[in-house]
Amino acid sequence: MTLLVASVFVHDVGDLEVAASKALVAGADAVELRLDDFEGEAAQIARFLSNQSAKTWIVTCRCAAEGGHFTGDTMERVSRLLAAARGTGAFVDFELADWERSSNIRQKVTFAATPPDGGNPRLILSSHRFDGPPGNLGGLINRVFGPAGTHPRLAHAAIAKVAYRAEHIVDSFAALDAMHEHGRRVAAMAMGDAGLWTRILARKFHAFATYSSMEGVVPTAPGQLSIREMIDDFRWNAIDGETRVFGVLADPVGHSLSPSLINRWFGEHGVNGVFVPLRVARDGAGLSGFLDGCAARPWLDLGGFSVTVPHKASARQWLGERVDPLARRIGAVNTICFRDGEATGFNTDCYAAVSSLVDALGASRAELAGVSIDILGGGGATRAVATGLHELGARLTVFARSAEPIADWCASLGCELRPWSDRVRRKGEVVINCTPMGMWPEVDSSPLPAASLSGCRLVFDLIYRPLQTALLREAEAAGCRAVNGLYMFVRQAAAQFELWTGRRPDAASARSFLEQRLSAAAGGSAARGGKRCIALIGYRGSGKTTVGRELARLLGGSFVDTDDLIVRGEGQTIAQLFAEKGEAAFRAIESAVIVDVLRDPPAVLAVGGGAVTVDANVVGLRKAATVVWLTACPEILARRIQADPGSDASRPPLTGKSSVDEIRTVLTAREAMYHSAAHLQIDASGDDPVAVARQIAGRAPSAARSG
Repeated sequence: MTLLVASVFVHDVGDLEVAASKALVAGADAVELRLDDFEGEAAQIARFLSNQSAKTWIVTCRCAAEGGHFTGDTMERVSRLLAAARGTGAFVDFELADWERSSNIRQKVTFAATPPDGGNPRLILSSHRFDGPPGNLGGLINRVFGPAGTHPRLAHAAIAKVAYRAEHIVDSFAALDAMHEHGRRVAAMAMGDAGLWTRILARKFHAFATYSSMEGVVPTAPGQLSIREMIDDFRWNAIDGETRVFGVLADPVGHSLSPSLINRWFGEHGVNGVFVPLRVARDGAGLSGFLDGCAARPWLDLGGFSVTVPHKASARQWLGERVDPLARRIGAVNTICFRDGEATGFNTDCYAAVSSLVDALGASRAELAGVSIDILGGGGATRAVATGLHELGARLTVFARSAEPIADWCASLGCELRPWSDRVRRKGEVVINCTPMGMWPEVDSSPLPAASLSGCRLVFDLIYRPLQTALLREAEAAGCRAVNGLYMFVRQAAAQFELWTGRRPDAASARSFLEQRLSAAAGGSAARGGKRCIALIGYRGSGKTTVGRELARLLGGSFVDTDDLIVRGEGQTIAQLFAEKGEAAFRAIESAVIVDVLRDPPAVLAVGGGAVTVDANVVGLRKAATVVWLTACPEILARRIQADPGSDASRPPLTGKSSVDEIRTVLTAREAMYHSAAHLQIDASGDDPVAVARQIAGRAPSAARSG
């Protein structure tokens, strides 16, 4: 059985007992104890583990080069592992590169991994790369086992663990290949959202383990799902070697509710399938590279794909003649079915859009004849919607940013094609938004100015996350009927499910289920998967924005900078606000923005350097977030500020002193405030924001518990 491992950072014995208990209750099969920051005697770990024989334990202490933050040398790390694991029966995870350095290291680590009964050492040799996949993953694994499993120096290694960052989804094939070839002897995963499916499919290929995080804490690696997500959303316990693989092809893909819906249907109908999110980027190898890679691996047991933005037209091209007549007329595919190894394309958007629009208008299909409808967008969704409405006799006008790709198609359908800029003068009775404008996370954008909605009967936005987009809010304000994309989404998904399985799911109950999920997300918890917000504080130039963006990318969540919100909302720079309204007025504006943001906190929040001077801000931040103080010396801060003249000009001077002297003065005055506000202090003196972000991602979990 593939182990579902909860990876937790351990700072003291009390922390260990609580974290381990929560992990096992949540459903983990094993617990990985990260000792990078352990502050007690390592022998305390050994005493605890000696009394815990019911579950599998993994002990590791990760160095910075391998994604950890242990600051000692290699022998200090070996000593910590030896004291913590010796005689406990726990697996010991040690880096392959350090293992190969000397026989002394190998001897000590092997001793640490040897169980009390003297059996084979429970040793995991691991390799972590954050700059992309290794050039020869097979060769790396052979360094652990040898071509025949008899490498003279590594004969006692039980497991090879490889983890690397996947920039594009094609990078993830190497991890899948390794699991398919080696099964139980490896744990292989592609980190990041492009490799997420490798973590879910580990059980299908009988890999040694996949790694998850605890609910409500920051993952220990990019793309790591929580135990709850693995068990509840992806049916981890139902996956076996016969499970067929389905998924949604999109970029971005994190917002999609398809996995939770389709996996729910698999369970309800007794289908042995798993539905996974697949971020297929617009660049890199793209869709064709991914589909070619899938075609070359029949052992993936593919059942089908849902295809969405921006790949519907590309999917049609890749399939060639293997599309049904409706998809051929539309020129776009949203569904791929695999039968006997052959892929066929379909389009369920057309039926779903037309039926949803008919219901929304309270009209019969025949009554759509002659109705003037304005369609925004020129992608695959537009093609599907327009095809169905044209066949019912509606009068269609399409507003597209780029006319050339769809000009011939519009002409063949008899649609009027107009430039995007003309949309402000639209006149149709109905407006249908087929663009991603307003989709999470850009929820404040709208494809139409409010003034352009006058005289409109109905506005239909194909977006379903959020349920009420900015466009729909403006439509309601203008007296129009506003309809979101959830009805269409559920109907097209139900039609896809029927194509894949031959079974028709209950759309009404599915819609109710998704409405509950989306309503919860609007409240904040579901949108962040229950994970605590990380709020970055510190002086200007400490890296709050650059580090914050990298951290949000690592965590797969959104980033918000309160300074940006203030400037956008007030229409003035912060320097101008200080000059015209004074600092007190500015702080009041800043506090109001912080209160508003914390109602639904993003994954990562950056606040102004002076926000900590207001007690209410500190109280609110500590309650809603793990507060991280980024520090750097005055000279470094001054250098960074001077290197960004735009930023310097937009912020007011606070003392009238020279740059370095002002920073020293302000930091002295605020130091106690930063200390009292922060759960965690991080040195951000280095010039690599990615490294700082990784350090925060690794250390923030304990801070979240300390507040």
